[in-house]
Amino acid sequence: MDSIRLDELTALDVERLLSEGKKKYGIFLPVGCTEQHGPDLPIGCDTAIARGAANNAARNFIEHQQYGAIVLPDLAYTPSPGAEATMGTISVSFDFLGKSLSEVLTASLKTPWQFVAVFNGHAHNHGRVIEASIAGAQGALGRRIPIVIVNIYELSYFGGDFDLCPGSHAGELEIALYNYYAKQCRETSRLGGWTSPRSRPEKIYGLDILPRSNYGVLSEKRPDMTKSLAVSHELGRKIDEKVLDLITSNLDTYFSNWIC
Repeated sequence: MDSIRLDELTALDVERLLSEGKKKYGIFLPVGCTEQHGPDLPIGCDTAIARGAANNAARNFIEHQQYGAIVLPDLAYTPSPGAEATMGTISVSFDFLGKSLSEVLTASLKTPWQFVAVFNGHAHNHGRVIEASIAGAQGALGRRIPIVIVNIYELSYFGGDFDLCPGSHAGELEIALYNYYAKQCRETSRLGGWTSPRSRPEKIYGLDILPRSNYGVLSEKRPDMTKSLAVSHELGRKIDEKVLDLITSNLDTYFSNWIC
């Protein structure tokens, strides 16, 4: 294959791929958001991280003996409760996300893919993404199919190995991940001063919400971009390895216990 991305393949490419029968092929769906990410990161940060992680996993699957994967176009319009009024943010309802996931996956599965992995880069998507996984297990998407959930932010504990400041939104961890997956970060001085986190509601739509500064950063101090960029590659490699293990172990368990 010349590409691991669906939008760069022809229908004939896909037909040939799935007719080979050499291994099980699935699809990876990157899900992010369109939300402000402080002074150092772009509004599409979460989507870029999810897309990069999905692309890397699909490339790593090229030489895999049992599985292969193609990456779908991103799903980037998702809820960002509490940030709706910040500049550039496009926050939609949770219902919209749930319906979008259901319809995109149902339509995708008319092609005989054998598994799905959803790469979620935005914490607020969590519940709806889990619902999609359950729907796949129950056959509610048109047929019964394993859906593995990769919540990138749940791997934030790797940041501790590199002494990155906790508070991942628009902070040191996301700077490192964005640099690794999008390869676009550079040191910047766009923000002259620093403001401490402002008060925000503790709960919005029943969800726990952490206070953010006026610039969207959770940590109490300005992220150290120099440190983030220095450890970016090593951190990203660790997360790629974990993601690959997560997907393959889940698929191995599923296919060894069910006749598909």
